[in-house]
This record gives sequence, C-alpha cells and structure tokens, in this order.
Amino acid sequence: MNDNDGSVKSIRENNADGDQKAYSGRRWMIVFSAFVINIIVDGCLFSFGVIYVQFLEEFKETRSNTAWIGSMLDSAPMLFGPVASMITKRIGFRKATIFGGLIGFSGFIASTFVNSIEALCLTFGLIAGFGISIPYLNSIVVVTAYFEKKRTIATGFSQSGAGLGTLIFAPLYEFLIEQYGWRGALTIISGILLQTIPCGAIFRNVNAFVEIEDIKDEIIIEKTLENNIVIEKENPESTDVTDKFIENSSTRNSRSDTEIQEGVSISRKIYNTILRKFSMLKDINFLLFTCSLFIVYFWYDLPYNFTVDRMQGFGFSTKKGSYIVAVIGASHIVGNILFGFLGSRNEKFRFYLYCGSLCIWGVNICAIPSFRDYIPNMILAGTFGLISACQEAIHAVIIIDILGEDKITDAYGLLMFFEGIANLTGPPFAGWLYDISGSYDNTYISGGSCICFAGIMVLVTRICVTKTKNANLAENDI
Repeated sequence: MNDNDGSVKSIRENNADGDQKAYSGRRWMIVFSAFVINIIVDGCLFSFGVIYVQFLEEFKETRSNTAWIGSMLDSAPMLFGPVASMITKRIGFRKATIFGGLIGFSGFIASTFVNSIEALCLTFGLIAGFGISIPYLNSIVVVTAYFEKKRTIATGFSQSGAGLGTLIFAPLYEFLIEQYGWRGALTIISGILLQTIPCGAIFRNVNAFVEIEDIKDEIIIEKTLENNIVIEKENPESTDVTDKFIENSSTRNSRSDTEIQEGVSISRKIYNTILRKFSMLKDINFLLFTCSLFIVYFWYDLPYNFTVDRMQGFGFSTKKGSYIVAVIGASHIVGNILFGFLGSRNEKFRFYLYCGSLCIWGVNICAIPSFRDYIPNMILAGTFGLISACQEAIHAVIIIDILGEDKITDAYGLLMFFEGIANLTGPPFAGWLYDISGSYDNTYISGGSCICFAGIMVLVTRICVTKTKNANLAENDI
C-alpha cells in the first residue's frame, strides 16, 4: 500500500483478523450515529425557509439581501470542506466531530444577540456553518470507510437522516418561533445541535486508524499520538511497549531543537496537500462531475428556502408552508433508501441513474410555477424530495467510482468547497430574480432548466468519454 493511501483501507485491514461480530456491530452503530448527525445538521440547514420569513419581517430587507443569511449557512459547511478534511486527518473523526459541534453551538447562541443581517451572516452563517461542516463531512466519509459491499445501502440509510431532519425541524421551527420568537427558537435549536457531540464520540475507534495511517503521509509532531500508535499498530505480545515508550521519550529533546524546521515542513505539506486536492480535477470525469454538481447546488435550495414565502404570497399561512417543506423531508427519507438500494448494483447503472435523476429533478422544478393550489404544490414538493435524494445516496460512491476509495476524503472535501461557492451565490441570485420580476416563476424555471442541463451534460460527456476509451483499447489490441 502506498504511503498516501487513505484511512479507508486501513480500517478494514486492521479489523480483518479481529472479532468480526463486534466489528459489524460497531460499524452499524457508526451508521446510526451518522444518521442522527444528518437529522440535526440537515434539519437546521434545510429548514431555513421557515425562519427566512421571520428575518424578512424583522429586518425589512429585500429578499436578495436576506437570502444571504441562508446562503452563508448553507455554503459554509461546503466552503470549509477542505479545512474540515484537514482537521479530521490531523485529529481524527471523533475529536473533529466533537470540536465542530461545539463551534456550531457557539454560532447559534451568538446569533440570538445580534440585530442586523450582516451580524447574522457572521454568526448564523460563517461561525455556525464552519462548525457544522466538520460533522457533516465526517458523517459521510466515516460510513464509506467502514463499508465496501454494502456501501451504497449504508450511505443511503445514514443520509436519509437529512429527510427526517427536514420533516422534524420545519414544523419544529415554526412551533418554536410561534411560542418563543425566532431568538428563543435558535436558543433551543442550538441545544439540539450539541447532540452531535455524543454521536461523534462513537467514532473513537476510527480515530486511531486515521491517525496511524496519516502519520506516514503528513508531517505531524507526534505529541501524545505516540502511545496510540504503539497500542493500535503493534501486537502487545510481540512488542515490548515499555521499551518502545522509553525509546520515544528519549527523542523528545532532539525534537524540540528542530521545531522551526518542522513548522516549515508542516506549512509546506499543507500547501502541497491543497495542490494535490486541486490536481484531482485533471481527471476529465471528475471535472465534469464537479461542474455538474456546481450547477445543481447553485439551485438546490430553491424549494427549501422559498417555498414558505411563495405560499404566503398565495394566501397560505406560514404553518401550511412549513408542512410542504416537511413533505420534502418525508419523501427524501424514502428517496435515500431507494437510491441506496438502486445504486448498489454496478458502476455503469449507478452513473446513468444519477444523470437520469437530475433530468427528472429539473423537469419537476420547472413545473412548480404552473400550480398555485396547495395540494399540487405538496405533490411536486414530495417528488422533489424523492428525486433529489440521489445526491446524498450515491454522491460519495460515484466519487469512489471515478477516483478510487483512497481519495474519497480529499475529493469530497474539494467537492464541498465548490458546492459551497454554489450555495453561497445561488440563493441571493434567486432572490434577486424575484426582486426584479415580483414573482418566483422565473426563478424556478431558470433553476429547473439548469439542473436538466447539468444531467444532460454529464450523460452525453460520459458516453463520449466511454466510447473514446473503448476505441483506444481496441487500437492497443490491434
């Protein structure tokens, strides 16, 4: 195995000769913990449309300006993806998830004391978003690390927490705002966000393996990790742990004389790591997949952010609007499980399934402006929640199909960065379309058309690239 192989392989290798039943139980506990994290994190993100109406009434700003709050919250977990992946590689899944939960809690609490959109963009957007980004990344990567044959099923189950979170949090937000106001609601939600900490504690067994594997690839000052390396990597029956500890202790003085050189080496390593992440875009399939994802996430939050406000314009209450968002969450649960099973077949089918789902998704969004009654909008919302689940369920697995499982952490962190840019600019642009036209019709038609284009673009390009590869193989055979 190469030095820069990720933690995915090491987890399975270190458990190959262990207690298989205990290992199987542990990994499904990890899936459940990731499921709960997704309930909380995605519930907070996808229910923004309910509190968005309160911000419009409180600050009397345009929809475009107010949408920046939600776009900052939605995009921060993505923009900080590379940072989150580096933090996780440095300290492991467990500590990183706990750290992220505390930062997210601090951002939500701080938001209850601010009185401007600009301040909310900082606290509710950047600070809380940065904290959320770490458990968000880890809930995906840790599941792919523990599964191979049933990876799409496990990922689909864990990601179905996003739908359940929307189903729970949209009505919950509306109830809490009605009872305590939006500031009181954020205070209670911040307490719920703290529950990501015990979920992160379940990841403790993965932490050691990540630290062991990354100690080869990253120049890290070992500090207290030395004991973990001895216990996990060496066999206690064949290695004298005491002698190893004494040997490690005797080298600490010499290490203190080279701290400056080590600091420079670490900075250089971080720079090289960033370059390595972006070099993955040289793969044409991954580049096109990234471009498609950018388009999709630019318009992804349309139904989540603007449904409540749109339904209010048709004379429906905030409560009824929140129920439509809840329907998105309910169908999203079914979609994640469904796409998890469908995506477990083979690579070719999985890729075409993804492209076809994008096209259906786009048509569904384009159809929304044609209906103003409550029931048709609820049906279209349910269809959106079902089809859009293809992103969460087979997203990470397609990355592995393209680049290999040893690059999943770096690749997903890079994709999160581009998705964050799309999330950051998309909702304000959608709000701007409303401000200049006075209607959401142009917004939904534009969004649906672009998502259709993203699916067709990847589908056609995938076919062309496959034919080129087959032609090259035929020439080599001749």
